[in-house]
Amino acid sequence: MHILKQIDRFLEKIEGLLIVLILSLMILLSFGQMLLRNFFDMGIIWGDTLLRQWVLWLGFLGASLAVNHDKHISIEVFSNFTSFFWKRIIRAFTRFSAGIISGFLTWAAWSFMQYEK
Repeated sequence: MHILKQIDRFLEKIEGLLIVLILSLMILLSFGQMLLRNFFDMGIIWGDTLLRQWVLWLGFLGASLAVNHDKHISIEVFSNFTSFFWKRIIRAFTRFSAGIISGFLTWAAWSFMQYEK
């Protein structure tokens, strides 16, 4: 179990570094695009597409870190009125459901990618 926590901490650091890197590159690219368009009437053709992709990945990485720190968006209607025992059951059910849905979405994405080949 100790090795899994070390791996989790390592991946968390990598995710944090990727977030900083992607956000910095996004700022530089968008600023460069603005300068090129306003002063030289040109731009980087693939710049806007790359920025959209980076926004998507930034959201994924940020969501992963938020879940890891238990800071993600949650609706606490039931947990405010229940005992600790029921909170644990609700949390387990929620995580299990999220895992099933994530698995289904992964399968759907894989099927879509195979169809697009």
